[in-house]
Amino acid sequence: MDYVDDACMYMFTEGQALVMKSYYDVISSQFVKNVFDSVPVVVVDPQVKKDFSIHPVPLDDILNVRFEKAPSSCAIQIIDRVGRMVYEVNDTQVEIEEKYDMSFLTTGVYFVVLKFDNQEVIKKIMKR
Repeated sequence: MDYVDDACMYMFTEGQALVMKSYYDVISSQFVKNVFDSVPVVVVDPQVKKDFSIHPVPLDDILNVRFEKAPSSCAIQIIDRVGRMVYEVNDTQVEIEEKYDMSFLTTGVYFVVLKFDNQEVIKKIMKR
């Protein structure tokens, strides 16, 4: 923008506003002190069968996923609160209980996206 005495100098276009909001969201996410600030809402489908469990919640370093019966394959994704995928693995040989190392995660709220047996389930977890 030019340095002129014009009312338009103090306004942003829609594109500029979108860029600034995106930049602010990324930068401010690094300074959130409370893990419950700005947590997105997740809708859980009540029709999904509950034939697995995720524990412990909150977790320290190891995330355990336990199935009632071992699926033929399983994909797991860990998504942070701003929507970035921070972890992904596709297992073709799945046991009844799988353990995943989450020691690299920082303290905060994450979403586990679990895909197995034609199901996709999203669970919220917290890392201490």
